[in-house]
Amino acid sequence: MAIERYRIWSTPGTASSDEEIHSDTSSELTELHPDEFPRYFDERNGRLFHSHGHSPYPLPVDADEQHRQNRQHALLYSLIGAHFKGPVRDVLRPVHGLQRQAVDLGTGTGRWVMDVAGQFPHVRFSGIDIVPIQTRHPLRNVWFEMHDLDEPLGYAPGSVDLIHARDIHLAVRDFPRLLREVARALRPGGLYISGEWFGYPVMKDGSRISERAPRIHRFFDLVNYYLGRDGIGFVAASIPEWVRLSGAFVGMRVEDVYVPIGSENLDPRSAGERLKANLRVFATSMQLWLVEKRYCGRAAAQDLVNGFILEVNTIEGMELQYRVVYARKA
Repeated sequence: MAIERYRIWSTPGTASSDEEIHSDTSSELTELHPDEFPRYFDERNGRLFHSHGHSPYPLPVDADEQHRQNRQHALLYSLIGAHFKGPVRDVLRPVHGLQRQAVDLGTGTGRWVMDVAGQFPHVRFSGIDIVPIQTRHPLRNVWFEMHDLDEPLGYAPGSVDLIHARDIHLAVRDFPRLLREVARALRPGGLYISGEWFGYPVMKDGSRISERAPRIHRFFDLVNYYLGRDGIGFVAASIPEWVRLSGAFVGMRVEDVYVPIGSENLDPRSAGERLKANLRVFATSMQLWLVEKRYCGRAAAQDLVNGFILEVNTIEGMELQYRVVYARKA
C-alpha cells in the first residue's frame, strides 16, 4: 500500500487534479510508493547518502545525521522558546475562504513541520527535502514532498503564506536565486524565515580561536574552503544583504543567538551539550566527504577530525553564532 501524503515533484507536464496538495500548474505531484524509497539513497563506506546526482548536499542522511537534526531542533527550541520567530500567528491567522499554506525548505526529519502544524491545524504544511526520511504518519494537515532546492519551487506565484528555511546552506548553490523563488511563491504580506549557523566558532572572552583552539580553527578553515570550491558554504552573514538587495521584502529583522559549546553542568539536554554532540557528528560526517572528494587523504582527514573532537571535548569558553532573519513579502 502506498504511503499517503508523501509526494515527489515529477517532470513538468500535465497539472495534477488533486488541488488539495497541488499548487502549480507547471508541475505535478505523484504519490511515492514505499518500494521506491531505496532508490533515493546511496550507501557508501557504511553511511547512507542521498542519491540525487545534482544536489551538492555533502552530509549523510542516516540515523546518526537524523539524530543530529533532531537534537538541533530541540536545541533551538530551548534557546528561542518557540519553533519560530516573527509574526507567524498573524500571517497564518484563519481567513474565511482562504486556504493558508506554509512550506519548510530542507525539512530533514520533518520535526519542525510536525510540531508547528499541530499549532495551526487550519494551515496546509509542506516539508520539502531530497530524501524521504520523514515520518510516514504525518498529521492530517502535513504533506512531505521530494524536491531539490537548487531547482525552481513548484508553487504558484503568490500562493504561500509562510516559507521557513533552517540550516539549508549545504543544499543551495545560489541563495539569491532561491530568495527570488521564495519571493515569487509568497503572497503579498507573506513571511520568510531563515535560520543559519555561522562558519566558525568564537571565544566568549574575545581571544583568538586560532590560538586557543587551533585544531578546531584548522578544521573549519579547510571545510569552509572546500565547501566554497563546491559552490556551497555558510551563508548566515550574507542573508540580510541578499534579502535587502532582492527588493522583494519589507520589515526585515535580524536576531542573533550565541550558543555555548558545552555546559558547566554537563546536562545532555542543555543547548551547549547538544551543540557539542552535533559538532562531533558533523566533523565525522565531513571527514568522509573530504576523503571521497579527494580534498584530503584518509589519514590526514582522520587526524584533522580527531584533533577537532579533542578540542571540542576539552576547551571551554567557545560559542557558535546562529542568525535568524525574517521579513515579509512586499
